[in-house]
Amino acid sequence: MLSIFRTLVLFALIAWVATIGQSALAQTNNLGTDIPTAGSALTTPAPSESTQPTTAALPFDLRVSPSVVELAMKPGKIVTQAFLLTNHGTIDQQVTVELRDFKSHGIDGLPDIQPDTNFTYATLINSEIDFNQPFLLPAGESQQLILSIDLPEEAVEKDWYLSLLMLTEPDLSQTVAGGTNGQKEIVSQGKENNQSETNNQDELLNQDSKFTEFDQFSFSPPETRSQTLTKGAVAAHILLRVTSDNQPQQAWKIQLKLPKVIDSLQKISLSPVVTNLGNSYGTPQFSLLVTDWRKQVILDQTGLPERILAGGQRRVLAQQPQKEDPRSLTGVPFVFAPKFALGSYTFRASIADPNGGNPEVVEETVIALPFSLIGLVFGIWLIRWIIKKITSGRDRQLQTTDLSEVES
Repeated sequence: MLSIFRTLVLFALIAWVATIGQSALAQTNNLGTDIPTAGSALTTPAPSESTQPTTAALPFDLRVSPSVVELAMKPGKIVTQAFLLTNHGTIDQQVTVELRDFKSHGIDGLPDIQPDTNFTYATLINSEIDFNQPFLLPAGESQQLILSIDLPEEAVEKDWYLSLLMLTEPDLSQTVAGGTNGQKEIVSQGKENNQSETNNQDELLNQDSKFTEFDQFSFSPPETRSQTLTKGAVAAHILLRVTSDNQPQQAWKIQLKLPKVIDSLQKISLSPVVTNLGNSYGTPQFSLLVTDWRKQVILDQTGLPERILAGGQRRVLAQQPQKEDPRSLTGVPFVFAPKFALGSYTFRASIADPNGGNPEVVEETVIALPFSLIGLVFGIWLIRWIIKKITSGRDRQLQTTDLSEVES
């Protein structure tokens, strides 16, 4: 009985120590994952700009190509850029083209389209289309939009971040057969019950653009009870650099927030943040190198190329080839996950200078100690000590009982 009791006590204490160890390790795993949330950034567009329709046709499905354009212009020059707007939906659309400024929101590369723009040097040179004038785009058809930018000689050398915004709503002049007394039934897509829609499109754009991708963004009003879609938008973004020599001044700042001490079994998910201190947008050549105290390389990864606006910030991800197409890259977090870390580790984040100058470098040191192993050893010692106390007490009790029986 005594041996069975000892075994049960041993298993119970081991389970208790293991539970405490897992809880402590889970808490330490949260260290170093918080990142600053201030600032702004811009994500790189996806390489594909296909305008082919999807298999299942949707009522609202407009696409614009190209979705992102980079232009570098000298003052006094003229540039034209064509965009193709295609209606892949099943409903004719009334489209209104507007030119607005955009800025980046947060550190995840999301655009925030502004209510208007101060850029007055752009016009649409289509003979039948102009800014802020609606035109009909039938279902299944395309319309080319030709944007002309005419910079004066006195234009200030700076960056302009513009959105060619196409606001759309169904063409309410569409009719279907079946009306009575010669009357025509208007296809309104549930407009009668859309009292919950907002009339402030500017506010709606700013709100929704925070949750959409940069390369091909669209928005729609909040869903109504009838689950119908009456308005929407797509946008092509223009990164215009007004410069006489196209040699922007690049300067970067790296924020690498890491814990000072970690457990030997702890995994760290890194979230470096890069700030563009230059006078124009750019794509930093980011890399992360981790070495141990013996100078052996533990981790060497390159950051995914991402545009960052002047004065903006961006969370940098590691690049990884996609399984479907290894030539295409996707972003994944930087992860430090050795099987058993011990000692000092140096995290070196750097951004190379494309002109051959000194790179921007930030280094942080992290010390890994076997807290979980120490806890396990202490737990085993504690279990043995408790068992020893229990058994020694029972032995003394048995000896006392034997002596009493002898004396009696």
